[in-house]
Amino acid sequence: MLIEATQRLVNCIKTDEHLRFILTISEQDHGAKIPEAGVLQLLNLPEQPHKITLKTILLRGEFRIQLSAYTQTQHFTKTLPSDMSCESAVDLVLNEPFRQVHLQSPNGDLYCRNIVGKDTYLSTKSTPPSKKQWESLTHDEQKNYIINPQNSHDLLEALAIIDSKGNIVQNMQAKFKQINHFLSIASSLEILKNPPEVLKVIDCGCGKAYLSFALYHWLTNLRGLTIELLGIDSNQHVISFCTRTARKLGYTSTTFTYGLINSIPQTNELDILIALHACDTATDDALALGIGSNAKAILSAPCCHHYVNERLKPATVPESVRLLLSDGITRERFADMLTDSMRRDILASKGYSAQLMEFISPEHTLKNIMIKAEKNQDVPFADYEQKVREEIETWHVAPKLAELVLG
Repeated sequence: MLIEATQRLVNCIKTDEHLRFILTISEQDHGAKIPEAGVLQLLNLPEQPHKITLKTILLRGEFRIQLSAYTQTQHFTKTLPSDMSCESAVDLVLNEPFRQVHLQSPNGDLYCRNIVGKDTYLSTKSTPPSKKQWESLTHDEQKNYIINPQNSHDLLEALAIIDSKGNIVQNMQAKFKQINHFLSIASSLEILKNPPEVLKVIDCGCGKAYLSFALYHWLTNLRGLTIELLGIDSNQHVISFCTRTARKLGYTSTTFTYGLINSIPQTNELDILIALHACDTATDDALALGIGSNAKAILSAPCCHHYVNERLKPATVPESVRLLLSDGITRERFADMLTDSMRRDILASKGYSAQLMEFISPEHTLKNIMIKAEKNQDVPFADYEQKVREEIETWHVAPKLAELVLG
């Protein structure tokens, strides 16, 4: 068993002031005895798990320890009592019949493994931290975010990101960070450095509009700008939610409409177009709307790149990359990157300074690319027009955006 590693693991955990850690035990020891009062009984499991994890979570403003167990078909989770010590929790899981444990902490990783042979012994190895992002949301640290519970309480409460006491809800931690990361990207836009008298924004495929609500609040309530926001989505349920939320918050210059993106008429007065996770060709419709409306800035996080993936054919792509189309996972990711890279270049061919950048940590989703584009008269658009033609000739495929804006 791994029980003799308890103190070393606990000492490693205690190097962090908040005792933040993730501990995973795996590789069942089928010859070892199952404890009478262990994880099986605590979680009322139907069978012995093949993997167990312990980790700290932020719950109502305090760090707690969460226990999870995985059988072949199910996942069971329980938050341990607040008075249960770190040592007791680690001791609990290390008593289980497993051979290997992996501890991740902000200050480093520790691997421990039972080596069974003539002389059974515990092998250990320390490495630099494999996990880079850790929850750390004290009130002082929250103030470093553009939007936080101190300056945006009503907004965050209306979006169910904080509870009645002003604490970030555990399962909304990623959304809270995503909102602020989005605002940090938006804050770099040239249009917001010298904004017009009335800033016109369209959010295509708005969903529940967490990010556009945050943008509206930041620009109007924290920066004192005047903004007109239009959100559109093909899901009536989320449009109803957005309308109710806007009314509750008093956001009088917002309009949320049920419909398709390509139903929005083009205009020459659009300042910022947002399209965050519009599915597949809906992103192309949004980008085409931005281009056709001469938007000053476009922020798009594409999702579900089926259009190009379905049209990629091994016989018509360069021989050197055909191996990437052999397996579904590599084909999908290659199609994703090809789609967004060509979208970027098409935007450049229309006079935009465009780039691809990370939007969401890969820890949360692989769909983590944002296209950031700003109208720029210095972009050599004719060179990009030629580049796009060469790309289409090379790959014999193009995102739908090419059909919509290149003819």
